[in-house]
Amino acid sequence: MHVAFQVAYVVVVFVVIAVASVVSLRDSRKFKGSESWPPAQSTVEFVGVRRAGRSYYIGELAYSYSVQGEYYSGFCRCRFLSEKAAREFVETLRGKTITVQYNPEAPEVSVMSAAQCP
Repeated sequence: MHVAFQVAYVVVVFVVIAVASVVSLRDSRKFKGSESWPPAQSTVEFVGVRRAGRSYYIGELAYSYSVQGEYYSGFCRCRFLSEKAAREFVETLRGKTITVQYNPEAPEVSVMSAAQCP
């Protein structure tokens, strides 16, 4: 019975890693070429921090921006090794204006510059 539990555990871990890889690959395709997308000034509307696993924290922020008079929103997550670092990062951006890149063919798709996410 103990061996069966270990095998089940390994299978579950493998599935979680596989799903995370597919999601990451899908997201990377969604943002492919974003370095050349036009910039938009956005306002950070919400910030938060959550624990994500045993060894890291996620600093999250939601932002809004407009393109040709239409308003859009985006969401960004940055990974940190400590809760303190995540909180310090998001608090420095609360209510601030940041630059994001948006897809000119689909302006509802945007990304915060990797340089802004430590």
